[in-house]
Amino acid sequence: MRAGPERRHGWPLLLLAILPCMLLPARADAQYFGRNKVQYKNFDFQVLGTPHFDVYFYEEEREAARLAARMAERWYSRFAGLLDYRLTGKQPLILYASHPEFAQTTVIPGDIGEATGGVTEAFKRRIVLPMEGAVRATDHVIGHELVHAFQYDLSGISPSQPLFAAPAISGLPLWAVEGLAEYLSIGPRSSLTAMWMRDGVQHNRLPSLGDLANPYEYFPYRWGHALWAYIGGRYGDGKVWDLFRTAVARRGIEVAIDSVLRVHPDTLVAQWHRALVEQYAPLQSRAALAGATGRLLTGKDEGALDIAPALSPDGKRLLYLSSRDPYSIDLYLADAATGEVKERLTESALDPHYESLQFVNSAGAWASDNERIAFTASSGGRPTLVLMRASSGDRIKTFALDRFSAVFNPAWSPDGSRIAFVANQGGFLDLWIVQVESGALRRLTNDQHAELHPAWSPDGQAIAITTDRFGEGYALALIDPSSGAVREVPTFEGVTSLNPQWGPDSRTLFFVSNPDGIPNVYQVSVSGGAPAALTRLFTGVSGLTELSPALAVASGTGDIVFTAYENNGHRLYRLNHPRALAEGAAMEGIDAAQLPPANRRLAGIWEMLARPSALPDGAGYTTRDYDSGIALDYVAPPTLGFAIGGYGSFIGGGVAFGFSDMLGFHELGLQLQAQIVGGEVLNGIGAELTYINRRNRLNWGVTAGQTPQLFQAFGQTIVDTDNDGREEVLQQTARFWNVSRHAIALMQYPFSTSTRLELSGGFERLSFDAETENLLFDPFTGEELDRSAQEAPECGDSLSVRQRLCRPAAMNLFRGSAALVHDRSLMGPTGPIGGTRYRLEVSPSFGTLDYMGVLGDLRGYLRI
Repeated sequence: MRAGPERRHGWPLLLLAILPCMLLPARADAQYFGRNKVQYKNFDFQVLGTPHFDVYFYEEEREAARLAARMAERWYSRFAGLLDYRLTGKQPLILYASHPEFAQTTVIPGDIGEATGGVTEAFKRRIVLPMEGAVRATDHVIGHELVHAFQYDLSGISPSQPLFAAPAISGLPLWAVEGLAEYLSIGPRSSLTAMWMRDGVQHNRLPSLGDLANPYEYFPYRWGHALWAYIGGRYGDGKVWDLFRTAVARRGIEVAIDSVLRVHPDTLVAQWHRALVEQYAPLQSRAALAGATGRLLTGKDEGALDIAPALSPDGKRLLYLSSRDPYSIDLYLADAATGEVKERLTESALDPHYESLQFVNSAGAWASDNERIAFTASSGGRPTLVLMRASSGDRIKTFALDRFSAVFNPAWSPDGSRIAFVANQGGFLDLWIVQVESGALRRLTNDQHAELHPAWSPDGQAIAITTDRFGEGYALALIDPSSGAVREVPTFEGVTSLNPQWGPDSRTLFFVSNPDGIPNVYQVSVSGGAPAALTRLFTGVSGLTELSPALAVASGTGDIVFTAYENNGHRLYRLNHPRALAEGAAMEGIDAAQLPPANRRLAGIWEMLARPSALPDGAGYTTRDYDSGIALDYVAPPTLGFAIGGYGSFIGGGVAFGFSDMLGFHELGLQLQAQIVGGEVLNGIGAELTYINRRNRLNWGVTAGQTPQLFQAFGQTIVDTDNDGREEVLQQTARFWNVSRHAIALMQYPFSTSTRLELSGGFERLSFDAETENLLFDPFTGEELDRSAQEAPECGDSLSVRQRLCRPAAMNLFRGSAALVHDRSLMGPTGPIGGTRYRLEVSPSFGTLDYMGVLGDLRGYLRI
């Protein structure tokens, strides 16, 4: 069929359909829904300068920061000597007094999980961590994170040089990166890591190198630590850093193993497996499974997480923290005889009262009436002590303890009138007492030593604690609740003893210790005598970390519940009427905390970490005010493309720059893009400059720039341009530009982690341009007859056959927006699965177009 001149394709109509969409206001905020990261406190940072560090701290943690700086310098000296390597530039170390304050950091974007003990990031190689109070724990985290700084430096990242590409270590598996940090900061002896390895041997669950690359199946900190310890012990610690350097240079751990160790990776792993079995399997005949010691109450499945038990005084009810709900860790009430769950007392993922339950460090506590319970939480950035009725789940009272950075480990007095608890103030842990009726506070200790796991004796005369005041490790002690006097309870010399709990007679303490390298339950008389073992597990009694509470005793009956690590999870076991084992206190001649190989080729790291070394005196350290000047963080890899063809030429690309200050208070972003088609330059250049101020709880910013949008369409038709009856083929390329030039101010004020107010306002000019490029050729010979380009006329003018596109007049718009946003939803693998969300928004516009936009969006989710 022959087509006439009036026949056309549909692309001009398509452009007219798109045009109204381009007139809608662009969003100035970053997200429609989403939780908020709230800076509840204004941190006035200063900088402590040392020979190799700039330590960022605020006034209330001044004393702890100075101690942390000295520990950091000691670690630097160790690593520089051990690795024969020096960091480029001064290392930034940013300190927060506690985890709830660390969670407010502006250095690291996004939410920070409760189990995150520290972060080393790539842009400025910053180490950011909370000082959880126990000096030895903080010291380990500093050492671990400093290893990451050395790893990043090896990848060419320094505090003063912007990031141009992903660091080389990002291509390595987590076990290689995190495991090395654990090995260099702990050494080849670790009760916690060895416990995981024994569990792997027991359940025939030893990973291949490919398995290790899955961090969800094999925890990289523990398994990576063990493999690096084997490499250091078999091939010498001098090979450890050489192996990692080669892995970074070649961007692969397998090729590095083959090159440096001269062994195939699979052979290395097989040798490691054999060493694990040879070292740990013989211990099974001398130890016992937890099930042989006590009755399993919870955690029957692999990977269970049931921790922090607390038994009611009559031994009938059990309080514990659990991940029974895979989306949060919450407090549960269960029958202490059967483990049957009676009630879920908290739902932290959906309840704004519980931003954190301190599940790593704390456990609940029972009053002597077997009804009232106490637990700690964080709400609105403030530490709280919550009193609740166990039978109903109703809150009785909440103490807002604003003067502290964090609180945990509550313990009731026998008469129920007072509660002892551990408070983090300025980065140090001390013991406090609160009067239940009046809320009056009294301090029992005031020093750099940590007090943990308080337990009030049934007669009310003493509070048992874990403390680091008597040596390098942790020991048991008694505090007089009236005078604050402290005396040590002897257990095992030079061995960590934790988590004291009283027997009904106020003369016996139950506790967790590892004299043979396996943490088990022991008992000791406070008047003296040798400890006696009550359990002898092959894996061990342990919470999430070495200092996590893992033991509970019913003060009225003496029955015990403990957390055992078994089958890749944490399970609760009950031990009725515990009796001392006839074999004695521990397995003699055994060091089950030693990681294979048992006979190490070179001591190296072992000697460095086992031999105590004095802290630098810090006499020359200087303090200055924080300078919030910004510097370049990164340059996104530039892109550039070019094409030419029958429809014309194209060139395009882009690049982005990110700037910030050291603490992330000020962020500046610049984006540049080019999309030049058909020689049109101005309409193809885009640029966006954005500044965000996160210095305070009120976040605000401005953005300005030019954003072009190009729409292209192609059409072809038969025409008779000379009206002589001779048909030609007209091939047309239509281009339509929409260019937005705008300046917008925006603000967000979070009332909580779930609710915020968003405001924005600004000016936008929308201009339009259009052109039609025509190519006329003979339909039979293909000969080009004519080529031309025409700028589209303004809309309203008459159009010729070659002009099928018009150009709207420019629009000037003054826009504003106000929105109240709430998001208390529970996220699942594919989206929200519970909770509620809403967005209420008004967005007026004035100028060329006057209109008011109103939005109401309310969503509720039901878990099926």
